Amino acid sequence: ADEGVCEARFGYADGTSTVSAASAIVVRDELTRGFVLTPERRSGLVSARVRLGDKVIACRSMKPVTALAPKAWDAHAEAIFSLWIARLFTFPVDDVKDTLKPLLRSASQNLLYNHLGLGEDDERSPLALGPDCADMPLALRAYFAWKLGLPFGIDRPWRPEDDAPKPDAFVDASTVDTPDARTINAGSAHDLDAGSTKKRVFELFVDPTTPADALVMQASLTRLSTLVSAGDLRLETGSETSILYPVALRRASLKPGAPYVDPYSHVSMVAAWERVGVDHTRLVVADAQPNGMVALHRYVDGRLVYRTGFGVSGFRWYRPTVRDEDKGFVPASSLSLLGRPDPDLRPDYSEIRRPEASFFERIETLQDPHPRDPVEAYRELHDATIEALRTRERVVHQGFLARLASPLEVPLPTTASLLFHGLGAWEAYATPCRDLKLLGLLRAITSFPEKVASNPARYLLEPGEDGPRVRSRLEKAREPWWDEPGVTYKRSDDAETILSLRAILLRRAAFEAAYNPNDCPELRWGAALGSDEARACVQRASEAQRAKMESYRGWFKEGYGCE
Repeated sequence: ADEGVCEARFGYADGTSTVSAASAIVVRDELTRGFVLTPERRSGLVSARVRLGDKVIACRSMKPVTALAPKAWDAHAEAIFSLWIARLFTFPVDDVKDTLKPLLRSASQNLLYNHLGLGEDDERSPLALGPDCADMPLALRAYFAWKLGLPFGIDRPWRPEDDAPKPDAFVDASTVDTPDARTINAGSAHDLDAGSTKKRVFELFVDPTTPADALVMQASLTRLSTLVSAGDLRLETGSETSILYPVALRRASLKPGAPYVDPYSHVSMVAAWERVGVDHTRLVVADAQPNGMVALHRYVDGRLVYRTGFGVSGFRWYRPTVRDEDKGFVPASSLSLLGRPDPDLRPDYSEIRRPEASFFERIETLQDPHPRDPVEAYRELHDATIEALRTRERVVHQGFLARLASPLEVPLPTTASLLFHGLGAWEAYATPCRDLKLLGLLRAITSFPEKVASNPARYLLEPGEDGPRVRSRLEKAREPWWDEPGVTYKRSDDAETILSLRAILLRRAAFEAAYNPNDCPELRWGAALGSDEARACVQRASEAQRAKMESYRGWFKEGYGCE
């Protein structure tokens, strides 16, 4: 939002009025706007009129507010959620955060800082959000619901230990013999068929009727993180029990806060659409890693991974929790989602079948509806790759330090697909998903000139320039870029080595087996054994692990997804 001073006049039923002034909330997202304006009294409010300078930008009359209305995930709540997310992630793209904590503990970043008046965001608060990629969108959604008194719950797979169901628990009727669409589970969970994997239990994590303090909320967030995986977000997108649902691939639907689930089970979140020119925007996504690190990335070729037929991937929104008169709190039905007051947040199930080429072409069109300067676009791709390398360095270094402090080798998952679903130290310090994406970025860098040459209508060419000529121009432009300092990593002896992008490209094959935290940093950055660069390497994965990694190379060489 543009900085400026606005003013609001609030009218009350007794004929009096008050005036409140505030500065605009500044965010990176070009379509997200907001002001902090609060009436002095909470009852009898009948009108609000907001001015920005001499211009009235909002005006509303209403029935006298004599009591707090029931809270619901309406269009207003969703707009505030997107504004809150946009402001929370308004920090430099190249500034990686170790955790979410500094963002939530910042009164300027967090618009809901200590909103409950409990000191819940103070340094001494027990609230410590440290979610990984799958948890982050849901953890932030739960935190927001807690702050504003909104309900938040999710469907999760039924477990045998669910033998004392809460009043709000239910199972999906499609798995049991009952005529109802949803059936309250009033008895023991052990009365159900324990062999079925389709049974679902709805669990309420934020109950607005029973306000929680920070300690209780932290317990809810901890439980949420243990129950939800990226697979839960990726699968069953079209079912009544899905946690997320697909939205249309258009700018107004991809609001700040919208999750993006990729076929490698990595979850990102829209942070903003950043204006970078008169007609150009850049999609900025936020993601968290298993070690708690949070980063922002601008979208370029290879940054988001989308595969048709590799599970359900794409942009999503959250199925809201609603109050049912008979059943208490339940997930909103798919039918009710189609009637959401904000049409941009209604489901679009056709997106599940969108082809890969169409997906990437659509994102590029949303960012740049007009042809772009190909050299500028190519440079952005290089800069994004360098950002990815530098973020990877922090993870590799942390993994090396953690491995030195432990006498035990980190277990290697037993199958190639499980590389991407490991737990514990493997999940925190291994980099298989990150390296798959890095290899995708490297492929995009080398193939970009040919991409432009084969589709020149998408780019601004010089007079008389054809496909072969623009390809030659791009190949010439990249030569000095490839020799610029790219990433600086710390070797085993704490000395530093600087790698250019050209050096990384020459080592590309090494990154097909450079994800193991049992290896020294030199090997994880592709140094050849016996080289001067690798002389300080004192830590290697076992021969058994190295043999398995060699057998897994095909997954990285071909860019496979994982199920």
